[in-house]
Order: sequence, then structure tokens, then C-alpha cells
Amino acid sequence: MEIGQLEQLLRARFTGFFPEHTPPLEEHPAALAAVPTAAPSPTAWSALVERGALVLPTSRAAGGLGLGRPAAVLIAELMGAAAFPAGAYLDTLLGIDLLERCRPSAARARLIRDVVQGRHRIAVGFRDGTADRGPDTLPRWTDLALAGDRLRFEARFPTVVSADEADTLLLVGDGVAGVLPLAAGDPAVLLEPRSVLGQRRLFDVDVSGASVPRSDLLEFTADPAAVWRDVLGQARLRQAAHLVGLAGGALDAAVGYARNRRQFGKPLGRFQSISFRLAAATARIEAARLLVRDTAVRAEGGEPVAAAAARALAFAAELGRTVTAEALHIHGAFGMTLQSGAQRYFRTAGAESVWLGVVPELRKLVPA
Repeated sequence: MEIGQLEQLLRARFTGFFPEHTPPLEEHPAALAAVPTAAPSPTAWSALVERGALVLPTSRAAGGLGLGRPAAVLIAELMGAAAFPAGAYLDTLLGIDLLERCRPSAARARLIRDVVQGRHRIAVGFRDGTADRGPDTLPRWTDLALAGDRLRFEARFPTVVSADEADTLLLVGDGVAGVLPLAAGDPAVLLEPRSVLGQRRLFDVDVSGASVPRSDLLEFTADPAAVWRDVLGQARLRQAAHLVGLAGGALDAAVGYARNRRQFGKPLGRFQSISFRLAAATARIEAARLLVRDTAVRAEGGEPVAAAAARALAFAAELGRTVTAEALHIHGAFGMTLQSGAQRYFRTAGAESVWLGVVPELRKLVPA
């Protein structure tokens, strides 16, 4: 299916859905960070799954419809345009990518199927928290040992998205050639509410004295570093699409405000200084959109994605911050109030632009 046809299909399916399920403006904290409260109602997640947000991009081998990476980036962009909280969805796709790169087994197949069909929630622990170790480097285990037929381990995974809503934690780290699924309710697991960053509810996950059967480890089919590089590349591509969507949503809000707000007897958008800024933002968004979609199509065709995704995310991260800031300026003082969507786009883009790597580090991954 051509990406233009796929976009029409997904817009028809999701365009009205995301605004309907985006929390009202007044429910968003004015601060950039706050302690997460109780888990939100599962209604929005259930409705999202029923719409096919997980099954559409997932491969047929994993029980999905096989629309692949183009579908995933288009859905992520639509989420951004509506300021829909996408963190749990994007990390779930990351988890599915990890599981798909593990050796076939009954446990793996059952877990993927249950996740894709919405019967099971997962959260992914993949960060170390050490200052010199970013997303490109897998975290270290505090302690890891094989005792008989059981694997014993201790570790700390900071900033795990929506860990309190998960049934299973997928843990990845340096020195383990696979994914360790651990029940979120395991007595060895301690969840500490950390913050709300953008629209991601973050928790620190401490695992102390966990013991699981050696057979629970889902082993990768290739070198762990190569697997993680590819999986992280796919996640960065979806993240770039989400940032493009945030920029597009902020621009739409700014255009609407400039059309309706009148100064000196005419709409704000009639002033050249405003119209030129809006036109420049439109051109940059379209360029980023084409870059992300082209990268997704080429990745679906089998091309390596790590460097291209880093390039796309670096571009989209800068775009997201600058365009949402521009939209905020055009709204004036009203843009900083909780009644304006401009402040939500601005705050969310600021957090999402650094989630999978800061721009200088991303650029180091792109060949000269």
C-alpha cells in the first residue's frame, strides 16, 4: 500500500479519535514536572487498542496486520498533532520490537499476542541513569548470576513510562543477550513515582533479589548490541514522527489564533511579520514530515535505520522546539495560560525532544 493511501486510511480511523481522548487542558499541570498520581482510567488505552493502534503496524508473524513502520510513524504523528499522550504507546511498540527479535518460543508468542490484542500491558526498562550512559548504551545490572536453573539479579531502571499500569516489565541490560520479562507484581519489584515529564508518567523501578527460571529469558536472535541499535533506531523514527505531529498541531493552533485575533482592525495573520513566520514553519514541518516518512519506507524495505533515524530525530527535535515556541509567541500572553493549547504543545515538545537522545549526541551517530 502506498504511504499516501495508508495516510488516508489512518486519518479516517484516528483523526477524530485522538482529540476525543486527549485529556482536557485544565487536567495538565502548569509545571514541567509533578509526582504521578494514580494510574489513569484504562478506557483510553482500551479504545486505542480496539481502534487497531497496536495490531496495524505489527508484523503478521507477531499477530498483527503487517502495515509496518510507515503505519507506526503515521499514527505517532497523528497522536502528536492532537497532543494525545503517546509515551505508553510508543514504549509498547519498542517492547514489541524487542520481543520480535527474540528466538521463537511459546512464551514469547503468547506474550506478543496478548500485548498486541490489548490483554496485557508492558513497560520497558532500558535506561541506566548514569550520567555518561544514554539510550544508546544498555544499562548495567547491579548483580546478575546464574544459580542452578535460576537467574538471580538486581538492577535499577529509572524513568520507566507508565510502569504502574503494566502487567509485565521488559528489562534489557548489558551482559544479558535477551529480554527478561518480570511480573510487575513480583515481590522483588519496587516502583517509585518519579515525575510527569511532558505527558509521560515516569517511575523508577528497583529490582532487588529477583529470581526467575533461566527459561524465562527470551534470547535475542543476533548480537545484543546490534539488536538494540536497530530497535532504538525504530523507536527514534516513531519519536521523530511524534515531534513532527506536535509541531503541526502547534502550527494549526497558531494559524487559528492569528486568523481570529484582531489588532488594529484586521486579523493578526494579515501582518507580514506573522504570516512569514507561519509560512516558514509550514515549510520546515513539511520537510521533516517527508524525511521521516521516506526513512520509514526505506526501513520497511530492509535498509539499515539507525543513522537515518538519528538524523530524522535530530531534525524533528529542533523543529518541535522551535515551532512550538513560535506558536507560543504568536499567542502572546494568552498562550501561557492553561486555557491555551499552545503551552501544552510547547511543554510536551520540550520533553519529547530529549527522550531518546539530545541533538548533539544524535548528530554524532550520523556519518559525515
